[in-house]
Amino acid sequence: MTQRAAEIRTGRTWMRIATELAAIKAVRYQAEEKTIVQTSKIGQNPAEILKKLEISTQKPILAIG
Repeated sequence: MTQRAAEIRTGRTWMRIATELAAIKAVRYQAEEKTIVQTSKIGQNPAEILKKLEISTQKPILAIG
């Protein structure tokens, strides 16, 4: 049901939505004793899908610890 709602809102198939959103990654870097978690740059197509689904994009830096 959720997949179909996403298809209707975006005008794309579920496979296309999943493929586009799979490009968004979270990467963990470790330097000295610090850990940084950062997302990859969100491209135009994934950003458009997220906007149509009313999902806010995260800041590039997710965590520092």
